[in-house]
Amino acid sequence: MPNEEHHHHGEGRTIKHFVQDFFSNWGGYEAPLGKKLWLVAKNRTKAYSPPFRGCCGRLGEPGC
Repeated sequence: MPNEEHHHHGEGRTIKHFVQDFFSNWGGYEAPLGKKLWLVAKNRTKAYSPPFRGCCGRLGEPGC
């Protein structure tokens, strides 16, 4: 479920926004620990792979 407070990539996005989104997504996503860890790895890999957008596009998931 997408978080309406998610600070999508773009101008004005700070480390503070990333940390807030990370913990909000982690706590709000109902899944076992192993799945959450997998999603963090998958979503961060996608965000930092070409075309280097900094966001995986999967709002509300751990790691986005």
